Parts: sequence; C-alpha cells; structure tokens
Amino acid sequence: MSQGPYGQQDYQPEQYDSGQYNPYPSGQNPYEAPVQQYQPYGPPSPYQMQMAPPHPRATLILVLGIIGVTVFNVLSPFAWFMGSKALKEIDSSGGVHTDRGQVVAGKVMGIVGSVFLILWTLYFVFMIILLIWSSSMSSF
Repeated sequence: MSQGPYGQQDYQPEQYDSGQYNPYPSGQNPYEAPVQQYQPYGPPSPYQMQMAPPHPRATLILVLGIIGVTVFNVLSPFAWFMGSKALKEIDSSGGVHTDRGQVVAGKVMGIVGSVFLILWTLYFVFMIILLIWSSSMSSF
C-alpha cells in the first residue's frame, strides 16, 4: 500500500466480483417496496370497467344543432329529426351506446334552431307582403 500525503496509508476498498458478491443475502433490496400481488375485494372500479361505445351519430347531431342555431338555420330540423331517432336507438339498446347527453343537446339545439327558422320565414313572408302592399299603394 502506498502512503498518503500525511504519512497514513491510502485506503484501498476491497474489490468484489459482481457475480459472486451479493450485499443482500435474501436477494432483495431492503430499500425497495415489496410488490404485493393480491386480488382486490368487491367489484372493479369504474376506471377498470369497459365503457360502452358512443352512438355513431352523436357528434354529427351536436354539430348540426350548433350550426343550425348559430349560422345556418336550415340544418336545425335535421338535427331535431336525427336526435329523436338516435335517442330512440340509445334507449332501446340497453346500454350498448353512450353519449346520450350529446344527442339531447343536439336535439334541443335543433328544436331551438327550427323555431328560429320558422320565425325568420314568417318575418320574410311578412316583409314581402308588406313590400307588395306598399308598392301597390304608392301607384295611386
């Protein structure tokens, strides 16, 4: 062994072959938590359960309802009709389809947009009648 700068001998750690020396006799690291394999009691949690697929037209009905209410009222009756049909399918499926809330929202927006469509149609018909009536009155 060699001497250090102050006259003491340098410490040389013992060399161990990693294949022969195991500092933990049981083969397990005491600082790691043991892995417990057990079966939980009761039914599986909702996060483990398989969810039913959404209705195939749920998103389409919602988009038609939104566009029908905001931009293009002519699409609203289609959202209303398709929403009613999809709700019947969801109710009769026995839990096979989900997204009932999306379908209901699209149907309600379809109803509201259809009311707007009827009101706008009545307004334009009234304005055309008023225009015809005023043009015929001004010719006298």
